[in-house]
Amino acid sequence: IADLPVILKPVDGRGSYGIKLIQTARDLEENPLRQGYFFQQYKEGTEYTIDTISNQKGRVLAAVPRIRVAVRDGKCIKAQVVRNERLENATKEICQSLGITGPACFQCILGSDNVPYFFDLNPRIGSATTITVEAGVNIPFLAVKSLMGFEIKPEELVFRENIIMLRYWSEIFTQLPEARERG
Repeated sequence: IADLPVILKPVDGRGSYGIKLIQTARDLEENPLRQGYFFQQYKEGTEYTIDTISNQKGRVLAAVPRIRVAVRDGKCIKAQVVRNERLENATKEICQSLGITGPACFQCILGSDNVPYFFDLNPRIGSATTITVEAGVNIPFLAVKSLMGFEIKPEELVFRENIIMLRYWSEIFTQLPEARERG
């Protein structure tokens, strides 16, 4: 490998499971490339996810970018919907050139050179697509409408920027009624 740092990723990974940052030659010796893994260029910058919806003919109807402000275990826990024509247009171009239909989500790093470096494509609804729905583009609903051949109105494809999502998980405990009686 000529340029370090790089990312070592499992081919069939999800989230950030199994990913390692290789910064030095020693890291590389300790984590050699093995079957089922690949190296990916590491880029500094702001991480984005772009949710898309395309009709059954492969025409992209909407591309909604969001900054992945905070990520835990590969899952976005804080995000902000933004307008970024460069990302929207690049994502639409990739989507259309691949002939993607239905929902998809793309991930990229927008480098300090203002170039988007795409590193992941999921031809499905992303786990944080709820922020896109809240911003005004209901991708699950639009996917069903498209599949059923219903018209999608232009106003259904307009999104509001600066919507912020905060996710959290907490535990709730209770006791079953029969256990209360015994104890």
